[in-house]
Amino acid sequence: MKFIISISFVLSCVTAFGQYEYFNNVYIGLNGGPFMFDVFVSDPGYLSVGLKAGGLEWRSVDQFGSTIENSSLEEDDHSFYVGDNPRDCLIKCSSGYITSFDSLYGPECSTATHISGCVFLNNSFQEQWHHTFSQWNVCDTLENWTSSFCHVDDSTFAMLSSFFYANGQPFHPDSSGWRITRMKYSTGEVLEDHAMVQPNHIYAMRQIRYVAGNYFILGYAVPFQGTTQNPGDEQTLIYKVSPNGDILGQVELGNPNHCYERYPQMEVTNDDKLLIFYDYCIDMYPNPFSEGWFKHISPRHVQLNPIDMQLTDEIVYSLPNDDQWLGGISHICVVVDANSDYLVNDFYTSHDAEIPTIENALYHGNVITKFNQMGEIIWQQQYFSDDYGAPYYSNTALYDMIQTPDGGYLCTGVSYNDFDQKHWLLKIDNCGYEQPSGCPAVVGVDENNIPLQLQLWPNPFYNLLKAVLPQNASRVFITDMTGRIVHEEKVYYPNQQFDVSQLATGVYLFNVECDDGRVLGERVVKR
Repeated sequence: MKFIISISFVLSCVTAFGQYEYFNNVYIGLNGGPFMFDVFVSDPGYLSVGLKAGGLEWRSVDQFGSTIENSSLEEDDHSFYVGDNPRDCLIKCSSGYITSFDSLYGPECSTATHISGCVFLNNSFQEQWHHTFSQWNVCDTLENWTSSFCHVDDSTFAMLSSFFYANGQPFHPDSSGWRITRMKYSTGEVLEDHAMVQPNHIYAMRQIRYVAGNYFILGYAVPFQGTTQNPGDEQTLIYKVSPNGDILGQVELGNPNHCYERYPQMEVTNDDKLLIFYDYCIDMYPNPFSEGWFKHISPRHVQLNPIDMQLTDEIVYSLPNDDQWLGGISHICVVVDANSDYLVNDFYTSHDAEIPTIENALYHGNVITKFNQMGEIIWQQQYFSDDYGAPYYSNTALYDMIQTPDGGYLCTGVSYNDFDQKHWLLKIDNCGYEQPSGCPAVVGVDENNIPLQLQLWPNPFYNLLKAVLPQNASRVFITDMTGRIVHEEKVYYPNQQFDVSQLATGVYLFNVECDDGRVLGERVVKR
């Protein structure tokens, strides 16, 4: 029934929205750089919510990406808070929003001691109630923070929080744990509160979901060995917890040996399974930039049956440059669409040399991969904002993703460089394309009436040149009017963009070489 309802929603709304619209926009925030981490379908378009300096900011846009409203809420004695997993720090119900909220413990404590809690805002972002849990904290010793929310039923939600007891030594917790608290939407009344703490452990539980009558929490833990922690190992961990707070089972994922695996992500499928993305750390090497380590990561995912805790076979997939040194992968967000296909946005760094240095560090941003129900890749694309510059000083991150009524997807996030931080909204079609040419994008025909899958925009261009390429494209190379190659790159996606800011103003030929030896070309102009 859940699947049928979802399909009906999409089909009924396509007519209302009309033709598919694409946009890749960045927006200036109200006061300081906005940190947008949740996006929703709203009337007449979309609503993105996130943090601003001193409060909460939201932006409403129409289906073309034009701003309808940009407003904010500021608090004097509390602050809105985003934990380790931003998109899980706010959920929407029929009458408003629940989001994380905290305050300082008191003037006698250090600024490290925060009181965790949550706040209920109505649909106009007016506060209805807030609840902080000062009894969970001990000045400069016991720290507690909100990690995630989930719906339980029409009237209640659950909040996951993590804590550590530092025994006066905040740099090395001697015990830590997590807490599940069920509360009423209407009043914030606490109905259930269950905590688990273990000595010599470190927990960082990131997400909570309620499935088949039980809670499932996901994060990582530093395993217990003998009487001490093993700080060199951070293991992905899933707990099954009853409404009474009893642990009914647990599953560990990833490399059980010395490795850091910190950024798992889960979502509930249309048939009420748990879809879990996680890292498998292959090896680790010293970080030349700081005291730390680089990781070579193999991204993977499984499905977990919530009844018997059985896992499907793991699906191993790859990202561009995954044969090079990686600085780690963050599985930022996962969405299951109306067709039961699912998408993940992976945020990662890589290096173009065997031994990474500051000079050869590359920051590759966001890769969205779409899988079918069998775990086979449908498409994989890389995305940057239009505000993106040279990779050495800029950063783009997409923190949330939803399916839109026209069958495409909308992502919200941040575009940041040395100069400012902006709100980023990206609207793509259901094939991952960034342009309004349909799915798949086909532009023109050749003399044999064979479709040419090459599209370039904008043209003329300034610093970034975007392209839809043939599926069998292997490389691109740009030549000047004398035939000299001035830019060359491998092809990882049929939809790819190229930083060509180093080119001088002038006319160039953009060439695409395919696996079959065919070369397509189009003239472009650099302004």
